[in-house]
Amino acid sequence: MGFALEEPARLARRAHEKLTRKGLTAIVANPLETMSAEDIAAIVYTADGNVLLPESDSPGPPANPEPVRLPKPEFARWLINTLDRIY
Repeated sequence: MGFALEEPARLARRAHEKLTRKGLTAIVANPLETMSAEDIAAIVYTADGNVLLPESDSPGPPANPEPVRLPKPEFARWLINTLDRIY
């Protein structure tokens, strides 16, 4: 599992590049404004092409993934509970 922190316009592209370059199973793509915020609107990309979002019940490659903003602790709980779908 890796993490990418980028400007929103470059986030998906850079996250996919890092996912491939580092040979990761999945990467959490965070918009740059996450650094000083109390909430997060991140997307998890997996090496097998799935896109995971907190509001999704199943993995899949949605055409235009749009994450919801969640408090960081709530996103962390979701991510931990989602790890079994990734690994």
